[in-house]
Amino acid sequence: MAWTGRDELAGAVERLGVPHERFRFLPHDESGPLLKRIEEQFVDGHRGRWWWEHWRDTPVSRTFVDDQAFLRVAQLVPDPREPLYFVFDEEPESGVALSDAETVTLLLGECPAFEYGLVALSLDWLVFENHHGVLMALGEPVETRLRALGA
Repeated sequence: MAWTGRDELAGAVERLGVPHERFRFLPHDESGPLLKRIEEQFVDGHRGRWWWEHWRDTPVSRTFVDDQAFLRVAQLVPDPREPLYFVFDEEPESGVALSDAETVTLLLGECPAFEYGLVALSLDWLVFENHHGVLMALGEPVETRLRALGA
């Protein structure tokens, strides 16, 4: 069986006892159309993987010497307990969960590194970390907050 981000996340949810109201995988019939909407909002005509190579606008981006960018995502969003879309790398396409930045940070600490994004339910902003450890922000207030974190 091939590795999937979904399997890693499901294991972390179970190990940490994360309640369903704090983390819920969206079924593929919901996540497919949602991913299209996210791509239309943030990606410049490219469909598929590696969105970070095709952003519509130039993101604010940072790398961190400790290679722990995921520990900073809750500082970027307006409210770390507010529901958001969590997009995670999965073969053959990305998966989506409904969660919050605080919970996502805990789960990412339990998983091997993979690309992920946090997206406002309104699609007003996106925070994304690629497999090179680059944390990117598109939209406000996440751009300003990432700029303020420095490197």
